Amino acid sequence: MGGVTEGVIGLRPVLSALSLMIGRAAQAQTAGPYRRNPCDEDTMTLLNTLRALFTAATLTLLALPAAAHEGVHIIDPYARVIAGNGVIYFGINNHSASPDRLISAQTDSADMTMLMNSHADADGVMRMQMIDGGMVIDGEGSRFLGNAADHVMLQGVHQPLKTGDIITLTLTFEHAGVVVVQVPVDNARRTDPGMGPTPYDVMSGPPAP
Repeated sequence: MGGVTEGVIGLRPVLSALSLMIGRAAQAQTAGPYRRNPCDEDTMTLLNTLRALFTAATLTLLALPAAAHEGVHIIDPYARVIAGNGVIYFGINNHSASPDRLISAQTDSADMTMLMNSHADADGVMRMQMIDGGMVIDGEGSRFLGNAADHVMLQGVHQPLKTGDIITLTLTFEHAGVVVVQVPVDNARRTDPGMGPTPYDVMSGPPAP
């Protein structure tokens, strides 16, 4: 098991680095009005190469026994930002046998970052409220943040964010610790997070003792 664990630890920074590079390459490709120039094909080639490397590394990681990772796995994160406010959705898989809790979320891209829940009341009217005490993820369970459900809410986004931009989101878990997620903005998307893998998925480190 020690060799497997070392393999997971070794791949984790590779996946994180590739995820960040893909985000930056995609952002560079979509930034500003599209004008064809000699760099366009180079950017596309780089983006496709990074995506292929990420897929290969992810498939290698998925082939390792699940027991090699005892933390949380953030899946298919994305954000929508409109008129200075936004929401962030993602899935959370808990690979530990014990429950964990998402305590907080924070980003420097907005004045306020809150864990929220949207739900319909007895009259069918949608209500939104802050989640006291954090979000619990059962041992070896999952919790998905999506439309009309749990979500991360952003208030006072500092600058207009368009599709392809990246929000750096810091999640703090009770046991898994701090997980930094590169969240792509997709203002046209309306679907809930999927099962992945995506270039923006990320795993935590070993849980705190």
